[in-house]
Amino acid sequence: MGNSVFYTDRTGDVMASSDPITWSADHTGILVATLHMQKLLDEQVIEMLRKNILAQQESCADSHVVIDCSGVEYMSSAFFGTLITTDKRLKKAKKRFFVCAHPDVLVPMKQARLDTLFEMADSAEEALKQLQ
Repeated sequence: MGNSVFYTDRTGDVMASSDPITWSADHTGILVATLHMQKLLDEQVIEMLRKNILAQQESCADSHVVIDCSGVEYMSSAFFGTLITTDKRLKKAKKRFFVCAHPDVLVPMKQARLDTLFEMADSAEEALKQLQ
């Protein structure tokens, strides 16, 4: 499978992919990244996502960003660094940043006080409503 990365998707199946994230943009240019995994624990996957998110944000610097992690039930705190870096970049560009988190992931995020850094939403749809 070459450089494939293995991860657990939302259904619990082990998947192989070179990119377990999809991006979309609406007519206003708001970027939405959706993570397609149930567990985000592997350092290789976290590093790949970090590079992908930061590159996408840099190439679309005039856009607000929504990271939809609502299907991720377990997340390594190592991924929090990517969220913090993305937030700093977007604030510098005067853009808004939303994170949609699964309730099980929201607890450690709040314990780390990440909810005071960036905006939180229950779903990408809710975040998009707040951005418009």
